[in-house]
Amino acid sequence: ILEVGCGTGEFLANRPYQFAVGLDVSLEALKRAKEFQREGVFFINARAEGLPFYDSLFDMVVCCEVIEHAANPDIFLSEMKRVLKKGGYLVISFPNYCNLVYFAVYALSSILNKPKWINRQIIDRILFYPTLLKKLKRYGFKYIGAMGTCYGHTKIPLLRQVNHFSPVFDKLNLQLLSFHPVILMTKK
Repeated sequence: ILEVGCGTGEFLANRPYQFAVGLDVSLEALKRAKEFQREGVFFINARAEGLPFYDSLFDMVVCCEVIEHAANPDIFLSEMKRVLKKGGYLVISFPNYCNLVYFAVYALSSILNKPKWINRQIIDRILFYPTLLKKLKRYGFKYIGAMGTCYGHTKIPLLRQVNHFSPVFDKLNLQLLSFHPVILMTKK
């Protein structure tokens, strides 16, 4: 398994992988990740747009909340595909700006004149579920499924309740309207 954007390494920490690599650009995060280093688990400093691995090396690539920061998403996705074995899995999540929570907060902040309610993350690009899914398919990935997450807005108590609707989003196949969808793809 390869985790792109591993941060401080918690995801790989207690999982029984024979071989796992956590990759991040933050040296500070990787210093903390070294606490989780054990036999078969490695952490390295590198950019996703230039992965230092052989082709078709990994069974799975996990990339959570990273593609929106990529300098070049096209190279980013090409590299994910390159290092993934045929039939391997890509798990990718991102902030989807075509979501119900964002629309509700945006409307309320406009009506109530509260511009600070719109608090975007520090990202390089705004992504939308349908366009990213289309791009993943163009890069040779096959859609398997998705889960939606809501993450209710912390400043508006009523919207915090939206978090309870994540299972409903999934049953109704409404991941395209979730705040942080998690998409599972396979390499053709």
